[in-house]
Amino acid sequence: MFRAQYMGSTQILCNKQSTRMSRMLQAQEVVNRIKAPDDESHPSVTVELFVSTERIMILNSNLEVSFYIYLFQNVISV
Repeated sequence: MFRAQYMGSTQILCNKQSTRMSRMLQAQEVVNRIKAPDDESHPSVTVELFVSTERIMILNSNLEVSFYIYLFQNVISV
């Protein structure tokens, strides 16, 4: 389990045969979508990130409620 600051999520379309460079560009696109401009504060929530061989789970640390549960096959089926 890892402690992290959850800032949001977004979806992107990926090619089945992606290169390292295309994945880096996709990661930058996601950061640009989620990150607030430098002169603004970005709301975030402290979460616990649980990663297993089957799923990724994001839990609210204070409320012990799961935000998202991603099945691994959906995350890496690119």
